[in-house]
Amino acid sequence: MNTHKVSLEEILDAREFRSERIKQLTTEYPNHSHISFKLNIPGPIKNNDDYHYAFNAGIKEVIDVAKVIYNLDTLKTGPEAFLISNLSPEDLKLAMIEIEDKHPLGRLFDLDVYGSDRSMLGMAGRKCLICDNLAHACGRSRTHDLDEIIAKIDMMIKTYREVNNED
Repeated sequence: MNTHKVSLEEILDAREFRSERIKQLTTEYPNHSHISFKLNIPGPIKNNDDYHYAFNAGIKEVIDVAKVIYNLDTLKTGPEAFLISNLSPEDLKLAMIEIEDKHPLGRLFDLDVYGSDRSMLGMAGRKCLICDNLAHACGRSRTHDLDEIIAKIDMMIKTYREVNNED
């Protein structure tokens, strides 16, 4: 599996690619809601077997309410998928929030619904993996050591695999 360390430039290029792909999807599917799905994985390593496993677990949940249109799991910056749904952006975001909040690996899922977000729905931001503070605040201030966060992510995936007898 690719364990290439990604650079900031590669991460920014991937962000630009996502933006362009969503613009393309909104043109091709103007009457649908659109999702960009990737994992929230800090640090320079974005691709390994465990991360692909977690990504595929997320896709299984998301396809109940959305259709996979374009899936790129070979990017250096990690697996990504673009999806469309017939739900309104607000209803779709609520469904994605439920997955993010209730799935055992949901905290790793980054399910962006274009045209809606948590704040628009009057909901608080996501919690940090390590503490009870808002993830955005901890990330910005670098409250937690990267190794501690990666260890937590690895443990979440390992536990999920064991519970599902897929270790």
